[in-house]
Amino acid sequence: MANSALTRMLRDRGVTISKRRVNDHEMAAMAKEYVAGVTMAELEQKFGLSHGAVYRALHRAGIEPRASAPRKSR
Repeated sequence: MANSALTRMLRDRGVTISKRRVNDHEMAAMAKEYVAGVTMAELEQKFGLSHGAVYRALHRAGIEPRASAPRKSR
């Protein structure tokens, strides 16, 4: 089931859905670790956030993303 469909069903039944917001302290910690070499995936795992949430937090902190590693061909 798609996330959006599940969210819609829950809202239709009166469930309040809230997004976890990244606070300034977490954003600064993520930025510091990313600059030190920690990967996006490691930050996602450590802070319990999605890739997009980590990316947006780093962007708000003024951090430019590193180049992606080349994908292996199958």
